[in-house]
Amino acid sequence: MNYSNLKAFIAVVEQGSFRAAANSLYKTQSTISASIANLEGEFGLLLFDRESYRPTLTHSGKVFYEEAKHTLKQVTQLEKLGHSLAASGAPHLSLAFSALCVQLEDLIQMQQFASDYPELELNMMTENLSGLKEALVTEKADIALSPNYAYDDSFERELLANVQLITVAAPHFMPDISERILIQDDIRNKPQILIADTGTQERFDHKFVLDNGRRWYVNDYMIKKRLLLAGLGWARIPLHMVEDDLHAKRLLKLDIEGFEHTSDIPIYLVRRKEPHTKIAEDCWQFLKRKSVNNEC
Repeated sequence: MNYSNLKAFIAVVEQGSFRAAANSLYKTQSTISASIANLEGEFGLLLFDRESYRPTLTHSGKVFYEEAKHTLKQVTQLEKLGHSLAASGAPHLSLAFSALCVQLEDLIQMQQFASDYPELELNMMTENLSGLKEALVTEKADIALSPNYAYDDSFERELLANVQLITVAAPHFMPDISERILIQDDIRNKPQILIADTGTQERFDHKFVLDNGRRWYVNDYMIKKRLLLAGLGWARIPLHMVEDDLHAKRLLKLDIEGFEHTSDIPIYLVRRKEPHTKIAEDCWQFLKRKSVNNEC
């Protein structure tokens, strides 16, 4: 029995359709359909009644699904154990951080945690938008620190803190920007600097953008900040990244009519709801403890 076929079957049941299952697994719908057909052909039984609008489990399919969930859980745990053993006995952990969090020292300083695991192989990556969810789904990351980017019930979340985003530009970006409320037409033809989505499949639409406005995309907030300081555009950016620049008046807050120029973005610890390695579980609990009374 093919592990990928089993995973596709469970995804169709839990997501409610072949298309939704394909999106959740970052596969094409035809690949999911082929996996189900292969599984049905292997055992000579019909798992889904396809006459209704959405695929409905047959009686055999319901029985098969209950056992399939248990089997997939065991296979997943065995797979993680195999990867752990293959890594020369050293525990391995991968964390994906939203670019919003890269300067949150209380969350990214892992010395205290790593000191308990002197042989720990730690991989920390920065992802944006759908890239965070994709890193978890594809098992590139064990844990993500992320805004709530379309995480369904197959994910577990714990609220960490809030990041305040504000809209800013350099004083020389355009005349008198700090002395008046801008109308959208004043700024529509000026570059709004946005963070590019690092996902490769189910990309998210950007929020808080001007309709028909001019847009520039960058990979991280440090580049965004440099462009802002150079007066090359305007943007929403985490307050903690520009507090010193606001105090020194290298950047100014913008007030744009009909535009949400400030907002609080909740940041969560996120992981898949499935068995985890001991090191991943320990890190999850560590980060939860570190988040107590923490504000971004």
